[in-house]
Amino acid sequence: MAGGRRSAAAERFVDLAETYCRLIDRRGKLGTEEFLNSVQRVLPQLYATAIALSQGRRSNAEYPAPVDSWEPIWADLRENLGRWDVHWEGFHPYRLDPKDPMAGSLADDLASIYRDLKRGLAIWSLGTPKARRDAVWDLRYNFEIHWGRHVLVALRALHARRFYLID
Repeated sequence: MAGGRRSAAAERFVDLAETYCRLIDRRGKLGTEEFLNSVQRVLPQLYATAIALSQGRRSNAEYPAPVDSWEPIWADLRENLGRWDVHWEGFHPYRLDPKDPMAGSLADDLASIYRDLKRGLAIWSLGTPKARRDAVWDLRYNFEIHWGRHVLVALRALHARRFYLID
C-alpha cells in the first residue's frame, strides 16, 4: 500500500509540474496579470506536493539533459514581467548578512523552477519504473537544494505584488 501512496503522490506532483511548465511555455499568450495570478495559484500546490515526494534512492543511470535552455526563457520572462521582475529579498533567514537585503529576479525564480522541473519530467517521461524512481529522486533533491527556495521567494514577491503593493 505504501508504494501506491508514493506513486499517487508522484503522479499528483508530475501533474502539477506539467501544469506549471505549460504556464511558463504559454507566458507570451497570457496577459501579465493572468499569467502571474495563475503562477501564484500553482506554486503553493507544487511546493506542498514536493514535500510529499519520496526521498528514495537514485540509480546510477545517466539521462540526457533536456534541450530547453534556461537563458531565453529567463530573458523573455524578464521582458514580459517588466517592473514586476526585480524585488527585494534576504538571502538566508537565519544568518545576518551585511549584504541583506538584495535584489532578486522573479524571472530568475520562475525560469529556475521551470528548468529543474523540466529535467525531472524528461526523466519521468521515459516511463520505466527505474526512470520514474530516478525522476522522483531528482525532483525531490533539486527541490531541497534549489527550486524549493525559488518557489518561496517567488511567492513572497507575487503576494506583495497582488495584495499590498501600492502604485
